[in-house]
Amino acid sequence: MTLRNSMLSVTLAVLLAACGSESGDAPATPSGGAPAGSPPPAPVAATITTAITTPEVHDAICGHVLEEVGHCGNYVRIDGRYVELVWPELGKMDYCAAGAAGAKVEIAGAMQDGRFVATSYRRVE
Repeated sequence: MTLRNSMLSVTLAVLLAACGSESGDAPATPSGGAPAGSPPPAPVAATITTAITTPEVHDAICGHVLEEVGHCGNYVRIDGRYVELVWPELGKMDYCAAGAAGAKVEIAGAMQDGRFVATSYRRVE
């Protein structure tokens, strides 16, 4: 195994272990900001007012990947920014195993109190 593959394996193990923690503590974020190619920052809640009436496919990711969030949770990309996704059947770690690659979800709904509240949801990867 190369050094790079070994480092990637260790990083993934640390992230997954952090998501499994019941303490609620956020994993440490690397100093110097997010690496190149990382997801965009979480938005200021008041800046997004999107409503999606017909289901559309969007990117979804676990909050531990987002520097501004730093802990597990479900986030969806709306208007180019990640916001918390609310759907009753989602646990807090639904996209955790996917890491920075995230997932694809088909959703409809609207922004409410800084979160996207889905009225329909389907994971399509």
